[in-house]
Amino acid sequence: MVPAAGVYINIGCFTDNPNARSLTGASIEDQSSTGMTVEKCVAFAQTNSWVYAGVEFGGQCFVGNSTQDAAPAPQSDCTQVCAGSSTELCGNGNRIQIYQNRGGLVTIPTSTATSSASSAPPTAVPTVGAFTSQGCFYDSTTARVLVVDSATKSGATGMTVEMCTAMARSEGLRYAGVEDGVECWVGNTLHGAQQAPDRDCAMPCAGNAHEICGDGNRVLVYEDQSWADPSLDQLIAAVAAYNATIAQIQGLTQQYHDALAEWAAAQNTSQRRRATDPTQLRQRLTSTVNRLHTTLEEIELGMQSCQHDSCVGRFVVN
Repeated sequence: MVPAAGVYINIGCFTDNPNARSLTGASIEDQSSTGMTVEKCVAFAQTNSWVYAGVEFGGQCFVGNSTQDAAPAPQSDCTQVCAGSSTELCGNGNRIQIYQNRGGLVTIPTSTATSSASSAPPTAVPTVGAFTSQGCFYDSTTARVLVVDSATKSGATGMTVEMCTAMARSEGLRYAGVEDGVECWVGNTLHGAQQAPDRDCAMPCAGNAHEICGDGNRVLVYEDQSWADPSLDQLIAAVAAYNATIAQIQGLTQQYHDALAEWAAAQNTSQRRRATDPTQLRQRLTSTVNRLHTTLEEIELGMQSCQHDSCVGRFVVN
């Protein structure tokens, strides 16, 4: 097994099958005696700026920027010699030996193709501004830990921890998570989060090989320690305004009932001439009804404004 080819480092043997490829960017195949080698596959990946290169079934080469749902397999499963070199191993049937770019895109000299990368291994960034690392978590395409928004950026100017936390901050979100070297996931809640060993998050960021950006199905999560949900304050204010309005309506309704009672009393008395002037009662009733109507219109306008501004609807739970 070739441990490294230039800046591409062997990360192990993985399961693969024609219906669900581990690397889906592009592929080539050469089963001739001068055909596939680890170096040829890596060169193909590097020419097209792919993060991963994988050799399989002796003469196949697959490349991509993420490893999809590749499951690790025992190294003993990847024992088929390469078609172009009997001293190298190129995966096996439904087994792919994967190499990852961990040092940037540079030309691979022929004489040093099998030398190990000289760059230091990447490390997890502990803090970025107010964002603090919460550790490595399990993740999958069918059950994401962070679900509000996401972005993918590969290449030399691709994803970094700083880029991902900036995205979360710009959207007013609490968490940012980097994954698979090129992905950023953000949200306000860690959905079904299950902590993974820190060693599981070891993939360098596409935009900075010195930083760790999670790994395949592993997300490195950062939390904004200064975060506070602004919609919660708006919700509290909306509830207080609602309660005040209800109290106002109750007061007006009581005035209306009192005026009606006074009117009824005036109608039933035998001394109608000495009773309160019916005209004045009608005026009071009309005034109370008008005030009640105005208050209800104000409530309706307030509700419409609340809907437009999402003053309650912005209570974010994702």
